[in-house]
Amino acid sequence: MEQQCVGGCFDFKVTGITAGSSVKTVLLLGAPIPAGDFFHKNIVYRKKINGAWKDFDTSSGDFYASAPAVSTNPLTCPGPGSFAYGSGINAGDRCLQLTIKDGGPNDADGAADGTVTDPGGIGVGASVVSTIADPSFEGGSVIGGSGAIGWGALAGLFALLGFRRRKTLH
Repeated sequence: MEQQCVGGCFDFKVTGITAGSSVKTVLLLGAPIPAGDFFHKNIVYRKKINGAWKDFDTSSGDFYASAPAVSTNPLTCPGPGSFAYGSGINAGDRCLQLTIKDGGPNDADGAADGTVTDPGGIGVGASVVSTIADPSFEGGSVIGGSGAIGWGALAGLFALLGFRRRKTLH
């Protein structure tokens, strides 16, 4: 991930729940969730478990949802379980609801012991960068994800299209 903890890192512990059950927790983000674009596609909730960052695992029924704040002064989130939360992580939202099963893949302590531990935050994926060698381009290469191609390649493409068109007309 290019950037961890957009809107803040969180490290919380929920205790006193029935062992093995799921708990909904609401996090107020310090900044709005950024919009994804071509260069930053992967916006996910990330967990730090055993010293390593990994994506939030939704394969076992855990999930996350986001919502706009319900008030701005003070900044307040809808309560856990509110219908205001939309599935996934949505641009511009300030509130994130996590549903985590005690002992499941997103419980950092890994034990179904009535306690859910969650160090984590929103991560934004790295930029897409490519290098294309092209001797007709004065710099020798083009860097970026914009799809730039050299003049020689463009001329070859037009020649190929013209040849195909002429062949179709005869």
